[in-house]
Amino acid sequence: MCVTAADSSLARRAQQARAAFVPVPDISPPQAGLWALAVPGLVVAEQWGLLHERLDLEATAVRLEQVAAACYLGRDSLVNPAKGLALALGGRIPQVWGSSPLTGVAAYRFACQLNAQARTVAAYGVLPEVAHHQLAVLDGPAAGSPDDIFADPDLDGPAALRLAQVLLRDPAGESGRVRARADAVVTRAEERGTRLLVIDTQGATRLERLASVVGVTDFAAAFLGLQAVMPS
Repeated sequence: MCVTAADSSLARRAQQARAAFVPVPDISPPQAGLWALAVPGLVVAEQWGLLHERLDLEATAVRLEQVAAACYLGRDSLVNPAKGLALALGGRIPQVWGSSPLTGVAAYRFACQLNAQARTVAAYGVLPEVAHHQLAVLDGPAAGSPDDIFADPDLDGPAALRLAQVLLRDPAGESGRVRARADAVVTRAEERGTRLLVIDTQGATRLERLASVVGVTDFAAAFLGLQAVMPS
């Protein structure tokens, strides 16, 4: 089966091979085509019995609508989770961590969105492995730099690079060992005085839980991108 644009070279190869072909519209920017590209393959995988659980696409669509309503541009940052996340990451280098393979996918997606939309550097990883290397930076000079509200960049020079950690947690998919490691990461960040933001998945199925965090982080990356291009 092939999922691609109708006029692409891949579509022509699929038609020559008489493969099942699902055309998708030309979406710009390409990152916005995540669900248009993913859903057809997931539906086929479910029909072929390759998934361990049902998809429940209706619940996932409802979840994405709820996220869109909560993260609407006109909502104030106090009640807008994506705006709050974008403000917390402003001027910092994010380290995005997933607590499970599911949220590891979301962490990778968020890092890529930050690169593409906000033009910022971002690191990503998945527990428990990331706790052995990226967590070490919490003991470095960039982790616990306090915000100086009286700092003047024109007089004092540019501020030092500062980090912020984003931990995407999947309570329903965390083993006991990973849950303990995630709790330890939170505790260590608090002890070091670094900025740590925890976002939990919501929903019954893995697809819905993935959508719940991807939706918020996609909006946050877009808001950071807008902040980068808006005149000060």
